[in-house]
Amino acid sequence: MLLIAAEALEFRGLLKHCRNVKPLSWPVHWARRAELNGRELWLAANGAGAQRAARVVDIAKAAGEPEVVCSVGFCGGLSADLKAGDIFVAERVQACGHEYGVMKPQSPKPHHIGILASIDRVAQTVEEKAELRARGAAAVEMEAGGVVARAAGGAPGAGRGDRSRP
Repeated sequence: MLLIAAEALEFRGLLKHCRNVKPLSWPVHWARRAELNGRELWLAANGAGAQRAARVVDIAKAAGEPEVVCSVGFCGGLSADLKAGDIFVAERVQACGHEYGVMKPQSPKPHHIGILASIDRVAQTVEEKAELRARGAAAVEMEAGGVVARAAGGAPGAGRGDRSRP
């Protein structure tokens, strides 16, 4: 299982539960191999943005095809239901005018489910956040679009997904 984040600190909570954590010699900012509940994990952080996240997918595929590819980390809530520290699980990812279906993990932990907008910058203005909400997004971040596009076999923003959105 490959887990991709922008920064290593986004793995801090997960790493507390892992065993046999060892560095990987991948050409990225930070990469580790670990075990969790009998499963092998590859964890990698390569900085912000879709291109950097997509590069991790390429490197991992060259090392051996991961069973599951997952974008993890911090995101910004766009829904009034989301509070700081809440867990958000994407049911779809909107990126570069396209929408991708994703596999949702099962968890007994309380979490929110919705559409994740993956954009190429930090969403800052009230107007920008309102526009993302109007498209159905409940949260926003910068890496998942690159991960899902590359995992689907395309370039970040290349439009390889379930549905195109104008």
